[in-house]
Amino acid sequence: MASAESDSELRNFLFRGNPVPVFLYNSRSLRIVAANRAAVARYGSPAREFRSMTLANLRPFGEGPCLDRPLWFDPDAESQPIWTHFTHGGTRLAVELRMLPTPRCRR
Repeated sequence: MASAESDSELRNFLFRGNPVPVFLYNSRSLRIVAANRAAVARYGSPAREFRSMTLANLRPFGEGPCLDRPLWFDPDAESQPIWTHFTHGGTRLAVELRMLPTPRCRR
């Protein structure tokens, strides 16, 4: 059985090394708390800038209210909703969201 420390190291490795852009965010405030290297490369924002943003900052102006309802992921759905995001330079991206709950970190 793996230790909690090795589980944490594996999750960290999978997050950082994932070739797909991944964000970790606070589900209440929608504040981005971390972005992996792929997200930094695709969106063109430094990691520290992501930490000053919310999910609404990635959305087109006026589409923030759709974030007022809970964001759910249906693992049984054939496809997930396609959202529009903007890169740091203003380029539109069509993104398929996959949202998964993560356990609370204890320090």
